[in-house]
Amino acid sequence: MPSDSPYSDDLRSFIADCLVKDETKRANYVTLLESKFIRSVDVEKEAINLADFFVRILGTDIDQ
Repeated sequence: MPSDSPYSDDLRSFIADCLVKDETKRANYVTLLESKFIRSVDVEKEAINLADFFVRILGTDIDQ
């Protein structure tokens, strides 16, 4: 992502770490989970946002 994109440095760094082609040089899941981007996420708030998103997309009756 270009440095002038509207995304944070932490997100751009996280994405760059995920997209390293050489798997021996790519960040593993432990490193990714310890990244500034992941540590900055409010998990409880985002879980609620994700649930609301699915309800809006799928409708109120998710069991169908």
